[in-house]
Amino acid sequence: MSQSLKTKFLLLLLQVNGVNPYHLSVNGNEWSGKNDELLGMIKRFYEDNPAVLPFRNNQKETFWFLFAHKDYLLGQHVRELDHFLLPYHCTPLNDGRKLNYDSEKRLGRIGHELFPDGYYAYVSKVEQEENIWGRLRLWRRLDDRRPNISYDELKVNAFTLRSRFYQAIVLQKWEEAKSYLNTLQQGKYLSDENYKFLTLLWLSAQGKWDRIWESDDFEILAGFGKIPIQVHIALIRTFYQRKLSKSDILGRYDLSMKAFKESRYKLGTLLRSQLSLDEETSIRVFAYEAASKGQEDKLERYQEKTKDEITKDIIEFLLLYVQTNKEKPIISINDKLERAKQCFTNHEYEDAFLLLNGVDLSIDKVRLLAGISIMEETEETCSVALKHYEMLSEQEQRQLMKEPQSKGWMIYLLNLQKENESLLITTETTDRVDWYNWFYNFIHTSDFDLLEEHLTTIDVQQGNINWSITSLSNLSEIIATIGIESLSSMQKSLLQTALPMFVTELMQDDYFPNEKANELYEYTREILCIHGKRNENNTGFLLRLTEGLLCLEISKVHLYWNQVESWFNVFPTDRLSSYVLESLELFKEYGLGDDLLQPVWTNWVGSLLDRIANQTVIQSWIDLGNRISANSSMIDALNEKITSNRDMDLLEVLPNMSITIYSLREKPAQRAAQRITKRNPNVKVKVCTDSKLTNEAKAYARNSDLVILVTTCMSHALTFGISPYLDDNLLYSRSSGETGIIEALEEYCQEQYDNQVMSSHVS
Repeated sequence: MSQSLKTKFLLLLLQVNGVNPYHLSVNGNEWSGKNDELLGMIKRFYEDNPAVLPFRNNQKETFWFLFAHKDYLLGQHVRELDHFLLPYHCTPLNDGRKLNYDSEKRLGRIGHELFPDGYYAYVSKVEQEENIWGRLRLWRRLDDRRPNISYDELKVNAFTLRSRFYQAIVLQKWEEAKSYLNTLQQGKYLSDENYKFLTLLWLSAQGKWDRIWESDDFEILAGFGKIPIQVHIALIRTFYQRKLSKSDILGRYDLSMKAFKESRYKLGTLLRSQLSLDEETSIRVFAYEAASKGQEDKLERYQEKTKDEITKDIIEFLLLYVQTNKEKPIISINDKLERAKQCFTNHEYEDAFLLLNGVDLSIDKVRLLAGISIMEETEETCSVALKHYEMLSEQEQRQLMKEPQSKGWMIYLLNLQKENESLLITTETTDRVDWYNWFYNFIHTSDFDLLEEHLTTIDVQQGNINWSITSLSNLSEIIATIGIESLSSMQKSLLQTALPMFVTELMQDDYFPNEKANELYEYTREILCIHGKRNENNTGFLLRLTEGLLCLEISKVHLYWNQVESWFNVFPTDRLSSYVLESLELFKEYGLGDDLLQPVWTNWVGSLLDRIANQTVIQSWIDLGNRISANSSMIDALNEKITSNRDMDLLEVLPNMSITIYSLREKPAQRAAQRITKRNPNVKVKVCTDSKLTNEAKAYARNSDLVILVTTCMSHALTFGISPYLDDNLLYSRSSGETGIIEALEEYCQEQYDNQVMSSHVS
């Protein structure tokens, strides 16, 4: 920018050649005066740093203008200034929206040339100037100390640690997740409340329902008014598993109802509203709650929501249970509206929503519907609110848009409607943060500070992916666009942070791999191959996405292999070797030719031969090498390592017992079973490959001493259905390959052995 042009602009703005209210003098670009803070702002102005400068309109009011040479800096700093200046010291102009320059005036023409993106402005009384300068001094000092953010490597903070914690959970690295959790606690990165949330998620991911239920934290968390959805679901699921599941499985719903009433007090505020909790366990627990209150309309609503046969049977029983009670008194329409308002005030949003169903159209009704949709953010509540808003007259709509609170609600809903109609939204039109808007803004804006800020928001909040078909299609398109864009170095670095977070949430879906998200998985996998760092977690994500896609469609096996082979075309490392082994096993099972697999096997075994020590892993490399007719001399070298390292076999500590492996991949599960029984003949191992909850699947779970569950691509209905039979006898395999299954059992044996040694020392 021209320094002389800046001087002309300042002379006009500060009225130096006119009334000169601040008694300034200028010599070239050197300014002097009595107000040091104003002189500091002028200096920032010349240095192209964001600056706030005054224009005294008369002796009664002063306008304050925020200038910045980049649009994203304008947005960032106006949000900060709002915290410093509002609401006591001044008022934002144009309802806080950005302003453009008046080209009819000389000051406006120069301003547009200097700052084409516009400006923000506030107005205050003149007598408030001294207070405002004090607030601006604090803002300026904080901004001067602001470190330059490097996108090459993120600092270790709550954001990165929490992100890695979630990634470890998705990849079933329980101890790694626990270490991140400990670091978060010890470094005081989390409040006590958030630490409890994350600990609960860590335990629930492993099915440790007893530990959650018996913890003092259960009732504490259940009493919180507002908690993350994942935490909410985990608490309800814990209650269900401990108190209702066994009698439900047996069809003794009368016993479940009795158990519910006896233990309902421990649920605190968890059952205020079901609207955003459509997971089967939640529906069942809410059904018992509705029945206990005689709410037949809710039961009928849940009956329409569920597709699960057991849940339907439960609701059928509960409807009969309710119908034996006396009829409820008829409530007038006016009473319904007033009761709905009261329910809304009490955060009982589901009750309010159902009561409004029988109320005539009015501004009050639409206002409440809008409020409910904002609080719950479900597709149903949002669509109902929008439908009723459109039924209002134009005058009634304008009235709603004039009210400060309802205006914000309606703007949010209307922007959401635009998104669902595939009308792309920028950050200027919506404050909603989710993955669709983040990726859109990633492509169309250069506000990296705001994008990073939104990543932090996404990291904390839940439900950043809308699973409707239209929204998934829109998200797929925006992800695909990134694949063909030429990205700057800053974009690449930011994307490398965002991708693992996005894939983590994508794979947390109970129904992964979800058929309606097939295209999204495809494009995400492509972006991961193009832009993802080749580290351990991303390799795990690539393998899980690949396996999920092959479960849905096997015709692209050669395309997927080409990408995986390219990914592994790096210097072999110990940390990635387990994923290479799993990948080779996977593609062998899906029919890929041995000639394609052999070079990768040879490269990795040849490079790591001297460093492979784990007997189970060595045996897996040998077995795989034999199946693909790999280099015989290398297989012999591996066999020598097996015979020369005969340590104590961990599986020998297992007593006579029955183990069931649940997996959709029968061949690796059967191979794992054979290797386990070979090492300990006292152990009987069965394999269940049912994709649905069959009587055989239930019988296996009921009669097993230990269950190894391969959740990769496993049917949610199956894992959910067998869970009531499993207490502390459940192990999770980190992969569907035979090595992962055996290692899960070995880790269990190591823990049992360590406990025995510790007990002997104590005694």
